[in-house]
Formats: sequence, C-alpha cells, structure tokens
Amino acid sequence: MKLNRFLGKMVNETVTMELKNGTQVQGTITAVDTSMNTHLKQVRVTVRHKNPVNMAFLSIRGANIRYVILPEHADLNFLLIDDARGRV
Repeated sequence: MKLNRFLGKMVNETVTMELKNGTQVQGTITAVDTSMNTHLKQVRVTVRHKNPVNMAFLSIRGANIRYVILPEHADLNFLLIDDARGRV
C-alpha cells in the first residue's frame, strides 16, 4: 500500500507530523493527494526554539514530511487493508 493511500484513510484523525526542517505540526487531516500533500485543520505549528502558532488550516507539501505520529487509538489492521487490491 502506498503511504498517501494510508494517510488518506486517516481523514478526520488528529496526527503530529515532523517536517524535514524540524518543525512539528499537529492537526486534523482533511485531505491527502497523490503526492502526499497533506491538508490539515485546527493546526498547531511549533518551530524549533519558538512559541507555537495556531492556524485554522494548513497545507504541507508531501516531500517536506519526515514522519507522521499516528494517534494511539488508530486501528492499524483496518488502515493497512489495501482497498485497491483487496489484500493486506
């Protein structure tokens, strides 16, 4: 399964992302496109050594994402099912 498809199943889930420049972004996923560009709402952005900034909406270029921290309650068994192929 491609990562963008996996993240697409996380719509309406709150995640934390670390970007390649060290910035942490926490927000609720509203959409993910084929390039893994991720659109978030109710966002909190924390740049290293600076105060956090709150935003209503934010779009992140997929190539800038280092990793995504999933919520504890995420059902990985459901999320890892590849609907396009019908297998895990």
